[in-house]
Amino acid sequence: MVILAATQALAAGEFAGREITVLFMSSGTYDASARLAAAEFEALTGAKVNVVDAPWTALHEKLGIALATGSRDYDVVSVEGMWDGEMGPYFEPLNDLIKRDGFPYDDFIPGVAKNAGQAADGTIFGIPHAADAVAIFYRTDLFAELGLKPPTTYDEYAELARILHTSKRAGTVFAGVREQLLKYWITRYRAMGGVMLSPDWKVQFNNEKGVQALEQLKAMKDYAPAGVMSYDNPDVAIAFVNGDAAMAETWPSLTLGMASDPAQSSVVGKFAIAPVPGGSGEMSTWHLSIPKTARNKDVAWEFIKFMTSTDNQLRYQREFGVNPTRYSAWEILAKEKPELAGVPQALNTAWAFPRIPQWPQMYDAANIQLSQAMSGQISCEAAVRSIANTWTELINQLKPDFAWRGD
Repeated sequence: MVILAATQALAAGEFAGREITVLFMSSGTYDASARLAAAEFEALTGAKVNVVDAPWTALHEKLGIALATGSRDYDVVSVEGMWDGEMGPYFEPLNDLIKRDGFPYDDFIPGVAKNAGQAADGTIFGIPHAADAVAIFYRTDLFAELGLKPPTTYDEYAELARILHTSKRAGTVFAGVREQLLKYWITRYRAMGGVMLSPDWKVQFNNEKGVQALEQLKAMKDYAPAGVMSYDNPDVAIAFVNGDAAMAETWPSLTLGMASDPAQSSVVGKFAIAPVPGGSGEMSTWHLSIPKTARNKDVAWEFIKFMTSTDNQLRYQREFGVNPTRYSAWEILAKEKPELAGVPQALNTAWAFPRIPQWPQMYDAANIQLSQAMSGQISCEAAVRSIANTWTELINQLKPDFAWRGD
């Protein structure tokens, strides 16, 4: 059991008999780390921690309804950073607690922290507990056998997928379910030198590069498993670790632990991770926040400190593959796993989607059009044009009073 200085005083039983409920994404990683933390926190403090989880596709709705209705069901919630513009006002500011307890917020990777529970005015309403940047998993044994090298462009990536594709093994795999498509398209567009938005929030992708990026993504279906358009992130991980795909374009924290586990994986010692072509994939950030309606805010804050400690972040990476968000954890981890030494810098420089109130609508609208283009219902050009028009309309309905700095 990890006992931290910040929570040692609680071992005396100050919170004995108290109870909190925490909400996490179902992933086999984030929710698994929460359950481990819950058991240890309860043993340490006497406070019971109930862990509730929901799949990513349902979590946003479940959390949004709870916040909007003033529900008191949750004391701690795990929130994806891209929901901050919509949900941030519902969470407790943590600045005073951070100062009071000397909590080492400056130990968190700046590029992660600014996109995970931090408002433009400096208000902190969440503590980062996980971060990731899309990368390419590839089979080192197959690459060596065929004399191949990791791709530096998406054209090279497509050619590798073609070469590696056989009747028994897909050349690559990605999450084709509608909700996951936007990151793949924008990453390809950025790899071409494209800019998503201007500093004054004008759409920049309604052009030839934007269409070409979507056509590149659509072409990958030819080298992916037959049912790839129904694949979500867990399905991608399973396909890769089972040896059903030679490459995977996915989140390392949702795949690395499984791929490295001999009990689950057929590719142990036969894979590596490369940056996406262009070098900068989408960043996903998750932070722990306390709803303003929470019943036990003091216990909730201690649980957040406990779960985001350096020792516990290291443990969750070692056991589940969850990327730490603190430099102190990476300093130790890089010595244990030199192949991961570049991850902190990658996280600090990865790009993130806008965190504005209308973003969920923008996100959904884009993915609907992308899905229709991927299935051939509409042309790639029509999809890009429709996304640009919808985004422009939604942005202008509530124009942000700060500049976009994501590109």
